[in-house]
Amino acid sequence: MKKFQVGYFFKYILLFCFSFLFTYIKFKNVNYTVLMGDDIIYLYDFVSNNSPLMILKNFGYVMAKYRPIYYLFMYLPVKFFGLHYQNYFLFNIVLFSVLSLVLYYVVYKISNKVLYCILAVGLMIMTPFNAYSIMQVYGSMEILSLLIISLIFLLCYQYYIGNATNKKCFLIFLLFFCSIFIAERNMCLALAIIFTILISQVKLLKKLFHCFIICMPLILKHITTVISNSNMLQTGRGTVFELLNNVIAFSLKGFINIMGYSIGDEWHGGFKIYQISGIILLISTFIFIFVFSFITRYVSKNYKDLKTMIIFFVFFLINLLSYSLIALTHGEDRFLLTPYFILIIFLFYMARNFSLKNKNILVCICMLIAFKFIVDVYYNFNKDMIHFKYSQEIAQSVYEDVKKNINKNENVDVVFFNCGDEYKWIFADKLFMKYYFGQNCDTYYFKTIDEIPNNILEDINTLFIVPDNNFDVPFKAKVISKKEMTKL
Repeated sequence: MKKFQVGYFFKYILLFCFSFLFTYIKFKNVNYTVLMGDDIIYLYDFVSNNSPLMILKNFGYVMAKYRPIYYLFMYLPVKFFGLHYQNYFLFNIVLFSVLSLVLYYVVYKISNKVLYCILAVGLMIMTPFNAYSIMQVYGSMEILSLLIISLIFLLCYQYYIGNATNKKCFLIFLLFFCSIFIAERNMCLALAIIFTILISQVKLLKKLFHCFIICMPLILKHITTVISNSNMLQTGRGTVFELLNNVIAFSLKGFINIMGYSIGDEWHGGFKIYQISGIILLISTFIFIFVFSFITRYVSKNYKDLKTMIIFFVFFLINLLSYSLIALTHGEDRFLLTPYFILIIFLFYMARNFSLKNKNILVCICMLIAFKFIVDVYYNFNKDMIHFKYSQEIAQSVYEDVKKNINKNENVDVVFFNCGDEYKWIFADKLFMKYYFGQNCDTYYFKTIDEIPNNILEDINTLFIVPDNNFDVPFKAKVISKKEMTKL
């Protein structure tokens, strides 16, 4: 028994190292040293609320969101890591490697095949949907949220197949409670959890009791939202018809991209269809047809397993709809990571009865995975215009150029001239310069020279920053002299 436990532990340690190594290799060119955007605002609030008690009390209004569980989770990392970007980058890889272990465990529980577990982890590492989760400080929220969702999913599956105990319900309640105070969009999970309870083989009164327990975190979330004056879900504006139309459109787009395409706005991580290689489109089409055919064939031949498949589908659909609602205001493919995660589990569940001794089946599985890896590699190496990557490039270039032209003891004004509105978000208005160059460093944004006050324009300590279009990658900015400034 001890030998088995040691071997079991060693297997997961080895898997963790494998996941960490390959994820690090995938992102090895991420050499940024500064934070920007939401990450700067987020860390500023940590400095302002510098104790766990203050976090619970005041952290409800970080960018109009109440996420105390996540902020408590990040309390110690922030205290140790400070403003060093690379520390958070490595921390996110560690967290993602833990998520890989959970995925391995879940797939093993539903398929009992080690090969499927390893392939599932490989698919999660290679997907381009994990870029934000690894590269940004706030990405740790996505990983932590998905980690809890995966455990909720496993518990719901076990609840349905015959382990519908009060203890199991309490564990689901506890995880669901944590999930909605990590990211408010996880409130949508209540629909999938309640659906699972209602179709399970449990007495009616017990079903109603368990449903009531699951609804309790939603009530508490609503109360804290009202008290903290924070937002739950932002879904954009428009009529009900327009909202429904957009949700359906984004859901279809998300489903297509999960199946192997990456169609959409470059700013949010997609490609125009004419920009994608013909070979990649062909391979993506093959993957789409194969997976769709596999699902429909399995459903048509396994009526007895229909309810279980519906549970998988409901979890997938709820998370896809959650992505669609967020996409109305953000539109980023990073929110597809959760439905993609569920789809991976679903596919390996359906393949659990395949005999891997059958060479034809083994060849088909390996060929499909190989094609998916090819597509993912292509998209990973060609997605340079994702908005947070674009923003990180600008922040890094400005930091490096300002550092060459400034001393920390100087009382300096930094003027962003003729820069787009996104620069205010990238540099968190004035916070970026104060963080990295001291409290005496003030920041201004002007679109024309006439807007710049004479005292700032004539000050010898004023640094002027403009977008630099001379780089191969145009997402950079540079410091220019006053003489160059007057020529613009």
